[in-house]
Amino acid sequence: MSLGISARLKYPKKHELVKSQSQSQILASKLRQDGTMSTVESVMQAVDQVAALLSSVNVDPTISYKESIINLYQHLKVYGAYLEILYQDQLNRAFVVFRNSSQDDVRLDYLSRLHLLELIELRAKQWKGSDLMNQYYRKKVNQCVQVFIICMNT
Repeated sequence: MSLGISARLKYPKKHELVKSQSQSQILASKLRQDGTMSTVESVMQAVDQVAALLSSVNVDPTISYKESIINLYQHLKVYGAYLEILYQDQLNRAFVVFRNSSQDDVRLDYLSRLHLLELIELRAKQWKGSDLMNQYYRKKVNQCVQVFIICMNT
């Protein structure tokens, strides 16, 4: 009797686990040789730090999350695929926080929430964005900047 697809996803075969483990070990070794591993680890630390900030219960209106989120956004666009292989469980937990925070218009400004949404979509597409996706988010950022300029001039 064969297992259904959901059972196979819940209970992967032993050789599938070994394969994914060896892939991450090979990638980690290659990144160490290239001297990139410390950067990838730093990006993962930044993911954890931003997730911890966003998940904290205390809302401090003096804290600006924008710089941290934009920095994280820029780095995840470059290193997200590596992190996915090396730190998938940690990313899963962080992205739950990012998803929930992207709906928090009290704590986060529009641009920060937009960057989180783009990261969520980029990860859902295995870190391979499309031209259409880039155009969409570029348009939204430009609209945000235009609104900001209008507000500053009034």
